[in-house]
Parts: sequence; structure tokens; C-alpha cells
Amino acid sequence: MKFTIRSLCASRSLCCKTFLVFTLFLTCSLILLPQVNADELISVHVKKGTNLIHLARDYCTSRTAWKEIAQANQLKEPYIIQENSTLLIPLRLLLTEGLSAQVAYVSGSVELLETSGHRRTLKSGEHIYTGQSVVTGSDGYIQLIFPDKKFTRIEPDSQLTITYLFKLLDGAVKAELYLEQGRLVHNVKKKLKKSDSFNTRTAVSITGIRGTEFRMKMEDDSTNVVETLRGLVQLKNSDSQQVLLKKGEGSRVKQGESIAPPKPLPSSPVPPQLADVYRTLPISIKLPAMQDVKYIRLRVAKDTEGNRSVIEQLAAPDEELLIMSLEDGKYSAFFTAVNHEGFESPAAQPVSLTVRTVPAAPVISSPKNAYTSWDEKLEMRWLRSDQAEKYHTELAKDEHFNDIIENLVTDNPAYLTPRLEQGTYYFRVKAIAADGFNSNYSQHVQFSKVAQPAMGKVEGSTTEGIHLQWPVIMKNCTYDMQIAKDIHFADIFTSEAALTENSFTLDSYVAHGTYYVRIRATLENGLQSQWAPAQKLYIKPEPLTWKHAVMGLSFLALIAL
Repeated sequence: MKFTIRSLCASRSLCCKTFLVFTLFLTCSLILLPQVNADELISVHVKKGTNLIHLARDYCTSRTAWKEIAQANQLKEPYIIQENSTLLIPLRLLLTEGLSAQVAYVSGSVELLETSGHRRTLKSGEHIYTGQSVVTGSDGYIQLIFPDKKFTRIEPDSQLTITYLFKLLDGAVKAELYLEQGRLVHNVKKKLKKSDSFNTRTAVSITGIRGTEFRMKMEDDSTNVVETLRGLVQLKNSDSQQVLLKKGEGSRVKQGESIAPPKPLPSSPVPPQLADVYRTLPISIKLPAMQDVKYIRLRVAKDTEGNRSVIEQLAAPDEELLIMSLEDGKYSAFFTAVNHEGFESPAAQPVSLTVRTVPAAPVISSPKNAYTSWDEKLEMRWLRSDQAEKYHTELAKDEHFNDIIENLVTDNPAYLTPRLEQGTYYFRVKAIAADGFNSNYSQHVQFSKVAQPAMGKVEGSTTEGIHLQWPVIMKNCTYDMQIAKDIHFADIFTSEAALTENSFTLDSYVAHGTYYVRIRATLENGLQSQWAPAQKLYIKPEPLTWKHAVMGLSFLALIAL
């Protein structure tokens, strides 16, 4: 259906006085759009029964704006416009209500770049307005909620600016974003109305959607990739060339070149089998073998939808993927495959990832491994953990702990063996938290019970120093160990770096008292785990001997004289 300006110029029911009051009220109540290009052309849907005067009256600050609308769209008398088409209107002419995007979730380093150039840290619950930018660091993730159920996840090393975000007087929501660098995922759950728009620009392209989910990545300053995960995406380049990307298709846009034909995305990887609980860090995950895949990406999130991301790691197929640091908790692991052309698959179904490293496996302090004893009974000691309520001990005749002699649960970090016959024995212990969680077992200790020598025990023999041993964390790694006089490790008593064995010995006198011990691992490539929770080391006072008695009597004699 066609309409002309002449057919409707004379007929309006709203009087001039009422119109002026209404316009003044709207103008005063509308939020201004800071630092937006005033000549930016905004598309407005042409409804049935609409003409240029209607557009100027219903959308613009002045009724005479229809002249500039006609000029912007190269319309001439009789100014015919087509029903269900779009017209472009300069932003400076429009009556608009400014909107904002809400920060739903933040993890890692995420900053807000103000229009003034000032930067500050972003927090959940804040709002982002037109002209402002979100900047994520190498560990930063942020989830934004735009009006009408539009969700955007911005990934590490990215910068996204809200070019404009507002509502027209008919309720239509207009949004345009600019991705300067990095990666994002849009998820528009509710299909957009014809009058709505939600576009994302880069230096080389613009995408338009109605209801879909897709990724956009800036590979460099002149190249970006778009991958459709659901629905359809319209992709344009600077020459107005258009390509429609269906579900499971991707395309690459390079500056000065035609849009590459759509290509199918790689298949999602089969998620690897994960442990029920990971009790130590780092976590090692064996990735599946995949042909024509360059690497597999793991993204870990706090929710099953993947909106609350915390970390991501990359590794080649059929290799070990390492997570060096992750707080205790329950997560969802999302695996995607990236081929040699740089296109990424949809995520496989998430798998559960549970991390519980506290309490840690106990560190045994005595006896030393391969210790030989003449005593009928031997006391085993380990460092106390504040996160452990009890300890479960096992004493066996074999290193695989199949032939168990005794297993007990104790509240104290010590265990006294029963009377032992001559032979070789193995001991290990694990910590039990208040909620019943069990840590891994400690590194087992091997010791031997031998017959008493015929000459008898040498009087005055003592065991001095510190002897510690802990479970192997990873193969081909070294250990850093610190012993401190305070739990915050401000007063370091002794420390060792790059220990090649999972044990430490200090053969010198140590004053009695409570000390704190912590350990971390370093891999061959330099990656370090976080410090394990501190454990307590208690050094008993040296027992009194005849030497001490003689010294005491001598001192008293001097006083008497």
C-alpha cells in the first residue's frame, strides 16, 4: 500500500496546544545520549497508514523534520513511501529515551571506560550507557543484559562500546555496539520486533539479528569472524555486501575484500571423562583425539548455561590440558573445537567439574621414609590442618595397601602403631573435613622394624631437625616449600625452591614451638600451582637430661656463693 504526503496533511485530531505541551513534557523527561554522532542514521519501520508527516510528528523533535527525512532517503515529490519498509532518520532529529545494559556477572579484571577516558573497575549490578566501553583483561569475563532479553558475554582481552542504546516513542528499542577487539557471544532469546534493531559493528563488518545466538571475534585490526550457533545472522561489509549465515555456519570478513562464503563449523568434541572430584591442583585433563582440529578450548563456568565463566584453557587434541588454579566449588566444563581455519564449533553438552582441595592431603613429618626402627611401636606424625576435623590412618604390609594391618580414625595428628614384628611396613593418612569430605591420601611412608642390636641402644642418641614428605603433585615437577613462624608467612623460618623430591630434611637444631608449612608445584614450562593450605608443624621441647641437671645445680651453687 502506498501513501502520499498530500493525502494526509490536513487531517489530525490533536490540537496544536496539546501537542506543544506533550512535546515539551517528553523533551524534558528524555535522557540525553552523550557523545553520539548526531548525524548517525537510525532505521525506522514504516507501518501501515504512515507518511513523512506522521514520522516527523511521532518520532522527531520537530514537525518540519519530514523535510530532512525526505532528503536523507532521497525522496522527492510526491514523497511516496512503502509500507513495511524502513526509512533512515538522523539521530539528532529523534525523540529518544536513553536505556542501559545491566552488568549481570563479572569475573577477573573488567573495567569501565568512561566517555571522559577515565577507567574504573566494574561490579555486578552496575549499568552501562551509551558512549561507555567495557574492557576485559586476560582473565576477565562479563555478562551484560540488554533490554528485552538480549544477553552478551564478553570474553578476555576484549573491548566493547555501546554506540547507542535507546527507545523510540513507539517503544522500539534501537541498539548498536562496536567491538574494537576480542570476542563476544550474543544470545537474543526473544525475537526482535520489526521496528527493533540490535547491531554489532567492527572495523570491517556489521551484523544484524532478530533472534539468534552467535559469536563475533576480532582476529586482528582488519579481520573478524562471525559464527552462528542458533537462528540466522545477516553479515555486511563496508561495501554493503551481504551474506546470511545459518545455524552452524561461519564466515570471515577482511577489510577491502569480499565476505568469504559461509563454511560449516567443526563438530563439537566428545567431552572427556572427568573425575568425580579433583582434590589437588593442578588439574590434568586428557583431551580427545580429533582430526582437522588445531586445538580444543575448555571454558569453565559457575552455571550450566555458561554465563558465569571463570577461566578458559587451550590445548591440542590428544594432549593434556592443565588447570593450574581454580577455587573449590562446582562448575560446568564447556568444550569446543577450533579448526585450522580458525572456526570454532558449538560447545558440547557441559560436563560437571568439581574441585575440592581443602583440606589437603596431610604432610607427614615423622618418621622419614625408609626409616629403620628397633622399637616395638612407632609413632607416626603429620601436620595439623585447620580445615580437617579428623584423620583416617592406614597401616599395611604392602605399598598398595591390600594387606591392611590396622585402620583408625583419630582427632589428633598422630598415630601409634601396635606392637610390630620384624618386617617392612607402609603408612598413610587422609584428612576428613567437618562435612565428611575426604582428602587424598598422604604420600605413604615405608619403614622397617628390625631386631635390637646385641650391643644395646646407644645412650644419649637423639633425633634432631625437621623431616617432611608429601604426595607427588605432578610428574616432572619441582616444589617450593616454606616454613614460617606465622600462618600469614610474614616471618619465614626457612624456605627451599625447586626441590626435585617430594620431601625436605633440615638436620639442625630447631627451637620448640609451632610452625607453619606450605608447598606449591612448578612444572617444566614454568607454570606454578597456588600454595597448598598451610599445615601446622609442632616442635616439642627437648627433654631434660643429666647434662641439664648438672648445669642447673651449678647455677644454683653460684647463687648460693
